[in-house]
Amino acid sequence: MIEHIGLVVTDSRAMAAWYAQHLGFDILRSSDTGSGHVAFIQSPATGLIFELITHCDRPPIEPALSDPLQFHIALKTDDIICQRDRLVAAGATFVTDCPTDDPDARVMVLRDPWGLFIQLAQRRDDFYA
Repeated sequence: MIEHIGLVVTDSRAMAAWYAQHLGFDILRSSDTGSGHVAFIQSPATGLIFELITHCDRPPIEPALSDPLQFHIALKTDDIICQRDRLVAAGATFVTDCPTDDPDARVMVLRDPWGLFIQLAQRRDDFYA
């Protein structure tokens, strides 16, 4: 069982607040450390926890990402266009629509304000069955 996924990011405090405000994540813990800041955020829908770390001696992941397949956070949605427009208005950037062989699905990629890729997926509930 996965306990959490950790990422060194540019601004863990601001990123945690943005994910809470615009994507409904819960901030479980947010604190300064001797080398920066750490925040644990959790998806209330899945329980998945991300540890967002800002560390003065560690390079953040965002500048190293050049393609959404390297790393992305995929979020399920029932209204992909509404979600895209809402997140773009909140500071995200639209990147691309993604091809899919499922005629009932629509998938697209955005970047959050710091450069992490967010994939929005509108699929049937039985997609993974």
